[in-house]
Amino acid sequence: MAIYYAKVNIISRGKGRSAVAAAAYRSGETIRNNYDGVLHDYTRKSGVVYTQILLPKNAPSRFADRGTLWNEVEAGERKNGRLAREVVLALPREFGQEEQKEAVAEYCQTFTGMGMIADYAIHDNGDGNPHVHIMLTDRPLTVDGFAKKKNRDWNKEELVEEWRAAWAEICNKRLPQQERIDHRSYERRGYKGFSAYVHEGVAARQIEQRGGVSYRCEMNRRIRADRCETGRAVVELQQLIEAKKQQEQQRSAEEAERLKALEEEEQKKIAAQNALEARIRRLESEVIVRYGVEDKNAYRGVLDSENADLEKADEEIAAEKANIVELGEKSRAATEEAERVQREIDELNQAWFGVKKYFATFELNPDEVRENAEQAKKELQEAESKLSAAERRRAVICRNIADRQENERLRRGIEATKENARERLRLNYWKYDLTEQIFLSERDTILAEHGGWSMNDTVEVAKKMLKMGESAERVAAAVEQHAPELRRLSDQYRKDYTKNIMLRASESPQPLRKRTVHMSHAQSRNDDRGRGGR
Repeated sequence: MAIYYAKVNIISRGKGRSAVAAAAYRSGETIRNNYDGVLHDYTRKSGVVYTQILLPKNAPSRFADRGTLWNEVEAGERKNGRLAREVVLALPREFGQEEQKEAVAEYCQTFTGMGMIADYAIHDNGDGNPHVHIMLTDRPLTVDGFAKKKNRDWNKEELVEEWRAAWAEICNKRLPQQERIDHRSYERRGYKGFSAYVHEGVAARQIEQRGGVSYRCEMNRRIRADRCETGRAVVELQQLIEAKKQQEQQRSAEEAERLKALEEEEQKKIAAQNALEARIRRLESEVIVRYGVEDKNAYRGVLDSENADLEKADEEIAAEKANIVELGEKSRAATEEAERVQREIDELNQAWFGVKKYFATFELNPDEVRENAEQAKKELQEAESKLSAAERRRAVICRNIADRQENERLRRGIEATKENARERLRLNYWKYDLTEQIFLSERDTILAEHGGWSMNDTVEVAKKMLKMGESAERVAAAVEQHAPELRRLSDQYRKDYTKNIMLRASESPQPLRKRTVHMSHAQSRNDDRGRGGR
């Protein structure tokens, strides 16, 4: 995993330093300082991979020579003046040499665009610590050389913050997602449980080179491993949260569309109900006009009476239908019998005179049969007339009943929709309580199994709850609510962990020598240095 390290130093003559000496050392060249006459020879220095001087557009061409540039800087400053500004950057080990050169050259354009000359040297001794030293001039440029007055805006802390952020942005364009760096400290990013690297120093590294064990180097190795694991977990968690947010957004959009459709349907139902109510009011007015009833109770009595009449009419219609069916069957039978008798009469009329002797013995009276047939036809016509009237009355009654049934169905649908909405509101109220209970249960389980709590445990619990279907907002709220307690548990766990490391180091077969490490105030304030020493 790539590590971020950026530090800004001041090279000042008041602290006994020289810009010429610093430039010669970082470039591995030989340069004579005209100010004091000292020859600085660092040609035997190893690890210098690449050097270059980048000039602004208005800079004189003579400053492309390193000796000329920094001797002129030395000549223009007072005996205790500030000579140059230096930026030290850790280069990602994931970069090749060409990528390192491209990234540094792009980064130096930040300074040349402001009017500074950037003299940089890339160092790599093969120890896994590639870095670059960028020396910057401290005075604005003119056509003739350096200006007499310095630009005080270059000393603002806000500008340093912009430089740090610019380096992180340039590196992240060339790094994969899981290896990206951040110029902010872990505390500023909210990772208060992360341990910072300790200063190793030359002595600790020499102990490691001789085959010994330095507790400072060991601690940095453990911190580096923890950060790699935690960084990967954080990236996975961020990816899960992003996917969960996208799912929530899609779900919200679908829910909004569904609610919109439900609202439109409900509006249609309301419109239908309003039309039905208007129709009922119109019918009430008609009833009032018809029956002279203004009291609602009396109107309900009239409606109940109408319903009773409708039920009675239904019974009468059913009986009338049965009677009509029976009469129809009788009529058809009589008609068939009349037709049969008529055929016989016709046959007999044709042979009336021929079969007169047999007519006396014929059992049926033709006139009587004819009268019965005519009477049956009349009864059939009356029955069909009654059936038609009954059917018309039935149709009117059925329409009134259907209207009342449709009104009741619409009312039940509206009540069901309101009940569903109230149920959704009740679900939203108790879901957060359930999320917090799950979070507390997972926390108690981890504490019981491992006897401690770390920041990785918080990440794992959050990932598990997201996979269980909990929303990112509820998980974040549960973590935020119990953040003080989790931070206390994590601090205690880190203290115990550090104490064990120190105990094992003290029990090492090779005793460690006590050394006093002198650090400047600026170094002690650097809360996010990425490596032990430069």
